[in-house]
Amino acid sequence: MKTQRFALTWPRLVALATAAHLSSLLAEGQGNAPSPRQISFNRDIRPILSDNCHSCHGPDKNRRKGKLRLDVAEDAYADHEGHIPIVPGKPEESDLLRRITTTDPDDVMPPPKTGKKLSPDQVRLFKDWIAQGAKYEVFFF
Repeated sequence: MKTQRFALTWPRLVALATAAHLSSLLAEGQGNAPSPRQISFNRDIRPILSDNCHSCHGPDKNRRKGKLRLDVAEDAYADHEGHIPIVPGKPEESDLLRRITTTDPDDVMPPPKTGKKLSPDQVRLFKDWIAQGAKYEVFFF
């Protein structure tokens, strides 16, 4: 009687290792782990703020709402009457993340009346950026 051998070739070994790794990530609940890619304020975050938030929370002091600027770290990290918009390294404690993910029309940002809404990818970028330390970068014209 002849025994059939299973050849463990390089492609099969890689496929098995990848499947085992993905399986372990899902089993540990890490399938939604933050992106390993470093999020850049200027490249990834500033454009979202500019398109969706700066009209009310940007550099124009005459149009600013809630006395909050999101374009400068000092203001975004500051306590605003018991609310801290961005707590570097702690997305779960950051009021900005709570406001962009709530379904309450009175609290959600941007407000529904603006007609703007962040995509799930944009929300994920904010969450990952805050988790990575929410580092602001100088903007050069």
